[in-house]
Parts: sequence; C-alpha cells; structure tokens
Amino acid sequence: MADLTKTTTLVNGDVFDPQVVSDMINAKVEKKAVMMGYVKVDNKLEGTPGSKVTIPKWGYIGEAKDYAEGVPIDTTKMAYTTAEYGIKKIGQGVALTDEAQLSGYGNPMGTATNQIAMSISEKLDNDRVAVCYDSPNVCDKSTAVIGYTSIVDGIDMFNEEEDSNKVILIHSKQKTQLRKDADFLSADKYQAGVLASGAIGRIAGCDVVVSNKVKLEEGVYYNPIIKLNNDAETEDDLPAITYFLKRGNLVEHQREPGVADNIICTAHGMAALTNDAKVVILKCKEK
Repeated sequence: MADLTKTTTLVNGDVFDPQVVSDMINAKVEKKAVMMGYVKVDNKLEGTPGSKVTIPKWGYIGEAKDYAEGVPIDTTKMAYTTAEYGIKKIGQGVALTDEAQLSGYGNPMGTATNQIAMSISEKLDNDRVAVCYDSPNVCDKSTAVIGYTSIVDGIDMFNEEEDSNKVILIHSKQKTQLRKDADFLSADKYQAGVLASGAIGRIAGCDVVVSNKVKLEEGVYYNPIIKLNNDAETEDDLPAITYFLKRGNLVEHQREPGVADNIICTAHGMAALTNDAKVVILKCKEK
C-alpha cells in the first residue's frame, strides 16, 4: 500500500523545523483517521498532469455455456459505466503567536500539531465515508434498530458463496444497541490482530467500527458495510474505496516578524468508490 503520510517540506528559517512538525502531524493523522485501514491508497497520480480521474465500473459477462464440437464460441461485450472524480486540495493552518509560545503554559506547538492532524484526519474520513453513499446497493431495514438480523440481511446482498472480511460503520449512538445484542462479541474476546484496526467487536462476521461520519437522516442511520478483501476468483478485483494521492502532506512555515509563526498543512487527493459491488448501505432505525 502506498503511504498516505508521505511528506514534502519547505524549510523557511532555522528556528522552526517543518520536518519535525510534519512528522508529528503525519503520525497523528495515521492514528486518528478511522478509515485509514480500509482504503487502498493509489499514488500513481503523483508527478503526473491532470486534475480528474475516470473510474470504469465493469459489468459481469455471465456464466459460460456448453458448446458442441466445432461450434464457434459466442463473444459477449463487456458492459461498463464510468464515474469521474476531481482532485481536491485540503488544508488547515494555525497561527502561534509569540505570546502563546513564550507563556510557558502548556505545549502550544504540540497542541497546534494535534489540532491540525485532527482537522486533516476528519476531512479524510469525511470524504472516504461520503463516497460509500455512491453505492446503489441499499438494504432497507429502517423499521428496527441495528442488530444481528438486519446486518445479516445487508451482508447477503453481496451474494457470496464464501464469506469474506467485512467492516460495518456504526454511529457512536448505535454502540449501546449492538452491545446489548446477544450475537455481538466485543474486541476483548478476540486475540490481538484478529479484528480490523479500530474495531470494537464483531457481529454476523462484520468487524464493527465506530464513526460519527455515519449519515443520520429523518430518524434513520445509513450504515456502510464494506467488503475488504478481493474475491478469490480474480486478483484484478478493485477495492471498494481508493484514495488517489496527488501530493502528500506539505507543511510550510511562515514567520510574521514580531507577531507569530504560521503553520500551514495542505494535501492534494480524492476518495473514490472504485467497486460499488463491495459496499452495501444498511438503513436502520435510530431508536
């Protein structure tokens, strides 16, 4: 997997070291971004021209047929649709006044880097969760709160012959509902490394990850179920979500003499739903 935390730095001055700050920000972004472990990062756009990416979505050609000896094989045209995504710039900046840095109270630099990392992480997660809702696969179980039965119905929309690893995103306000479900097993019941990163437990074969980016509209939660691994039938199977990285985090420093140090962090990229067959949106009643 390409490294989303790859950094370019511009050093402006000897006192402030952007490399140190960028390392701090990148480490925090990787830790705080909930969706980091469930998204493939593609850095093929780095250093190449263009601001848009067209994603093909191929249809299945169908099951093979029986043919008698000498009968030519019919060909089937592979149908496909496309979706276009544009590269976006995201960024956040903080001004550290001289008074704040000299006050001796707390850790202004640490607080600034932490808040920049939180801001970048939140934006990355928002974009990655948002593209899940481009999936046309919806399982409407909005007459009841989330639970084993509704999740099973959502999973069955994948039409799998063999179970695969999956993650379901739930809102923090749905945690109590799942924890009271007899079929939910909390993370402490599993050995380390069994569950997906950040999962609080597992139910119906889905690792449960909490994200307040889960959509809530008119008393209904829209919980994405994401299939993580490729189908065994093909190694060319696209992942559910891809983050196309144009340029990693760029940390810049600007000194306002006698006033403040300005820390700016920007990045260029975009999240895309590259395989909508791997995302099902489960609609559940709020309460």
